[in-house]
Amino acid sequence: MSPLNRNALNRNVQQKLRLAHLWLGLIAGLFIVMMGLTGVVIVFRPMIEAAAAPKAISSGRSRPAGVNLALVEQRLAMVHPGARISRIAFPESSAEPVLVQAETTEKQRLQEFFDRSTGQDLGAKKKLGRVHT
Repeated sequence: MSPLNRNALNRNVQQKLRLAHLWLGLIAGLFIVMMGLTGVVIVFRPMIEAAAAPKAISSGRSRPAGVNLALVEQRLAMVHPGARISRIAFPESSAEPVLVQAETTEKQRLQEFFDRSTGQDLGAKKKLGRVHT
């Protein structure tokens, strides 16, 4: 084989190796970035939830004073007839709304915020893609 053919062959192999290195690096880099992003979501989920729903609540063990549950139940029945309450999360402070989890007759799960004193429906709990806030 002549030296010119050998140099052309080496350049051709080098180009193919560079191309393979480039694509393998891009795929591996994308995989690492996705692992990092999903890890960040898992680690910082409470803070992401607080940012998505500024009136964040925590599930309390006892019923705080000032929550009119009968009124909340009536308002839920008005907004979603036939819905059955399965869980209520009480806020830490009196300025935050009550989160009611209910199930409709079609077995659809609802999560709605209600004002603790007036029972007014403040809207559904926001979702970030598949992450519930």
